[in-house]
Amino acid sequence: MIDIQSPMTPIRKPFDFRRRPPYPHRPKKPVTQEKKVTVCLAIACDCYTPDTNPKYVVVTDQMVSTGTSSSLSRKMWSLTKSWYAMISGNDVSLVSNVLAASWPEISKIESPTAADVSRITKTAYQARRTSQLEDMYLAAYDLDMSEFMKEGRKLLGASIFEQMKFQMDQYDLGFNLLVCGFDSAKAQFPTLFEVTNPGIITPRTVPGYYAGIGAGAANSLSYLDWKKQSQRTSLEQTLYNGIAAKSLAESALGVSKETTVTVVERAPSSSERTLKEEQIQRIREIWEKEEASIRPPNLESRIIEILKSEPSTT
Repeated sequence: MIDIQSPMTPIRKPFDFRRRPPYPHRPKKPVTQEKKVTVCLAIACDCYTPDTNPKYVVVTDQMVSTGTSSSLSRKMWSLTKSWYAMISGNDVSLVSNVLAASWPEISKIESPTAADVSRITKTAYQARRTSQLEDMYLAAYDLDMSEFMKEGRKLLGASIFEQMKFQMDQYDLGFNLLVCGFDSAKAQFPTLFEVTNPGIITPRTVPGYYAGIGAGAANSLSYLDWKKQSQRTSLEQTLYNGIAAKSLAESALGVSKETTVTVVERAPSSSERTLKEEQIQRIREIWEKEEASIRPPNLESRIIEILKSEPSTT
């Protein structure tokens, strides 16, 4: 007779049918797809100017990605009168879900403020992210996010719970929103803010311009800073600066040469004007011919002379 207390006798623990393998890891995307595909600029102008309504200029490329493919598309979406959202990211498949949830709520408010728009877009972004996580990770367990956080460790065991939670914490919807608009009909300048994973609002109103996160954003922001772009800059100078900044961003991976430029003016006119392709190209040509390729005359010979000169001694 075998002694059940003997260390040689294997002891089988009762199988817990509630335990299942964690949701499988999602395959990693190729490195080239991890690059953010975008450039979208929002730039305030004509602010604090007598007899001129404040405006903002939106400059974007037209390349969007769904994670598996890229195509040309408009990247500026209307949330309500004078409020627009620009999209940037490496997968915009779920943008329409977030904006479709935001628009009805914003449109219920007669004069939505920046606080209203930021609260609603943040809530829509977070709700879509939670819904995706529930579908991907929790549906097999018949749990929602609230139940998972409260009972998940007990139901699934600490190891599986922590592994699942870690994977869920890493999940990103794949896009950001750059939102711009006027807080009221008397606002002296537009408000800019960004919505980023996992639903964080970051103000971008100062210094009066911002480039949606992406491969071309750094080049664009550096140029606008160098040109001393500000909220007081005229519309004409801003159009030049914005188109030039976007052109500089085209050297980055995934930024298309196709360009959309829209000017939005504060109430009472609350007008929106999109420049024609020919107009954009003519402004771009000014930059290309008179700034982008400019070289000092006799550059090589002048530097040769500098190199020949003996350093002064004291």
